[in-house]
Amino acid sequence: MEISIWNIIIAFGALQAFVLGTIIFNKKSRKPRSNQLMAGLFYIFALASLGILVEELNLSNTSLPVYLIEQYFPFFHFILIGPLIFFFVKGELDPNYSFTEKEWKHLLLAIWS
Repeated sequence: MEISIWNIIIAFGALQAFVLGTIIFNKKSRKPRSNQLMAGLFYIFALASLGILVEELNLSNTSLPVYLIEQYFPFFHFILIGPLIFFFVKGELDPNYSFTEKEWKHLLLAIWS
């Protein structure tokens, strides 16, 4: 396991995305739903960065806990990026926007897949 400058950049990017997502999620504003969706986007990017780091450092083959986490909690949820951006923009444009049952079904299908 050799750590390169590239791996350090990816690790700091993931850490920054988690911290920024947490700050945005906890921020008080008039549009809390939009903040939650933007924080979700940051968390997805952070998880994707961690997934790249795990593959680069070959941690899934050397560490049983990392292997189990990778098997039951996938790092790559890129399918959620599109719906989250759509709902974020919709929430920014309409301050009174709230999810309908139909939209929840679409989001849950993306999470489940």
